[in-house]
Amino acid sequence: MTALCATSARAPLVSVVIPVRNDAGNLARCLKAIREQSGASSIEIIVADNGSTDSSRDVARSFGATVLQMPDVPVSTLRNAGLRLARGQVVALIDADNEISEGWLEAALPHFQNSRVAAIGYDYSPPPSGTWVQRLYDAFRYHPSAVQRVRWLATGNMAVRRGAALEIDGFDETLETCEDFDFCNRLRLQGYEILADPRLKSTHYGDPATLEDLFKGELWRGRDALRVGLRGLNAWSELPSLLFPLVALMSIAAGLVSVALAWPVGAHLLWWTAGSVALVSALSCLRAIRMFTRARDRRIGIFPGLWTVAFVYDIARALSPIVRTPHRHAIASHERNRATA
Repeated sequence: MTALCATSARAPLVSVVIPVRNDAGNLARCLKAIREQSGASSIEIIVADNGSTDSSRDVARSFGATVLQMPDVPVSTLRNAGLRLARGQVVALIDADNEISEGWLEAALPHFQNSRVAAIGYDYSPPPSGTWVQRLYDAFRYHPSAVQRVRWLATGNMAVRRGAALEIDGFDETLETCEDFDFCNRLRLQGYEILADPRLKSTHYGDPATLEDLFKGELWRGRDALRVGLRGLNAWSELPSLLFPLVALMSIAAGLVSVALAWPVGAHLLWWTAGSVALVSALSCLRAIRMFTRARDRRIGIFPGLWTVAFVYDIARALSPIVRTPHRHAIASHERNRATA
């Protein structure tokens, strides 16, 4: 911190905090987009490294970033460390696999003239040459055409008032996932506003490229969803998103039990299996209908694909409380180390 302050006596206009683990290629793209922003000379960049074994730290330093080395801690801990070190009154929270658009900071900063605004951002866009899974996965997101209040924002594409973030003690470090929803909910409970602005577009290169990637990603991401969802339950309209995974999990369990008992008890129990599959399929159909209303491409022909993506998502989210899997970058690190051993 002393060395950082010695380089500039004046606080930066904005600080950028980027967590990373084994993602050097995406990090370079992310940092290049930040350095190309208007007023880049006033931007302080902090990269919180989660124990990378690739060249992520070297890439960060080549762009003039301060690097924090914090191996094997939750992403919420990485973000909090960056928030505490940051000197800007506004802190941009950007993920390493996210590329912000031109004029992103210029659009974000004026919103903070309103003292009630704590955070501003916008939902990601998929890679321009993405797979069909990435294109349809984008339908989970909400892309308003004008600035409006929202309940929460993804912390991979968000600018936050540092004072407001510290006022609520930053991110909950007991959470491995869903820390962004919890963070935004606590800001709103303090009376702050969360805004989405379509000028803060970004491209997210971390979207799942295949159904297998989707399943593994949601299996990891859903582990804290129920706990965080119950904390932020403010309206009956929010209840279905919590009940769907629980109902799906009970249906899966009932189906497995009926298969196991079918031989000793009787094949008629397989009707329970069929019913369980039908129920989960119906829940996924409801989710796919909602996705269709948000999709950028609303041709009816995409609906089977939307249902497939929703079904894999629902199965993974249902299993996430009982099946543990590491983050994809931790898996990549393990595979890299095994290959070089």
